[in-house]
Amino acid sequence: MSLSKFSMVFLVVALVSSIAFLQVSPIPTVLALTGEPPSYTPGDTWTYNITITNRTSGISESTTLTLSVSEGNIKDFNGTMQTCYTLKYKPALDIYSFIIFYIYSLEWGIFNGSVTEFLKILENESFSEFYITKSGYKLIGVHIYAYYFNDSYGINFDATMKLNESYPYPLKFPLEEGAKFGYYKEELNCSLDGHIKYYNATTNSWDEIPHGEYVPLGGEAAFFLFPYVNVTGTENLTVPAGTLECWKMESYLDLDLVIWYSPEAKGIAQLNMSFGDIKVSMILQSYSHAPTLEALSLYLLLYVVQQSSQQSTLFVAGVAAVVVVATLGVLAWRRLK
Repeated sequence: MSLSKFSMVFLVVALVSSIAFLQVSPIPTVLALTGEPPSYTPGDTWTYNITITNRTSGISESTTLTLSVSEGNIKDFNGTMQTCYTLKYKPALDIYSFIIFYIYSLEWGIFNGSVTEFLKILENESFSEFYITKSGYKLIGVHIYAYYFNDSYGINFDATMKLNESYPYPLKFPLEEGAKFGYYKEELNCSLDGHIKYYNATTNSWDEIPHGEYVPLGGEAAFFLFPYVNVTGTENLTVPAGTLECWKMESYLDLDLVIWYSPEAKGIAQLNMSFGDIKVSMILQSYSHAPTLEALSLYLLLYVVQQSSQQSTLFVAGVAAVVVVATLGVLAWRRLK
């Protein structure tokens, strides 16, 4: 057998072996209308348009929200390290953070119902991070940061909450028509670290709220962390990100909340909510899924085979062998980890 033919045979065997190995640990795929939880990959991103309307004045303001995924080890309530996905919202306009800032702002008289001032506060410098376990998608903690000061009023918010009770986030999977889920307590079993301060124009000083008075401990804010919803069915929804097959969910308590979740986008396609005088709409503009290690490895192997068929060189065959061995080694290590 000639050297070039030997190289091609070796590459084909190696490729088939790699594909067979990958079938044992399959490349995650997202099927239309699957009710299973999404398979996040660090680097996944979603971009939303958020519109906030004061239903009394009719004034509306819009901004852009970016949601991204990263992965790392986070200490839970008991100090145990957990491997987690971090879902980061920038600015901090997820439902939970929005309600917290809305309640505090009204209480402190910061924006007096002006949606323009409210968005100005959060757009200045804010983000929220939700830590969910890779196994079971349980929420173990939330970190919220926001800072704003304009000589008349201000907010300095940097607090982390660690939960000593488990509940899935952002939704409870698997989804199916008729499923109901949600969680609420007057006071969550959690620990709090950090500070929440607001600028007191009367005394020209920053006043700090005692931990025992934090809104995140429970009540209305906790209700928005795990809202009660009923999966009413499926629906094709057209948003700027495309036409997506979605699970539709509606609140079955005294709350005006509708959520459309897209398995293809691995996230919420649209959310409509009303709370007091405020109406919120969140619409998916675009999304991007980062490639998995397995997908990248398979692509690289196919590329090497293509180059080898064109060049038929021993060098390329040697590179292919190294790539195959390295790929199988990494995948085996990940499976055993």
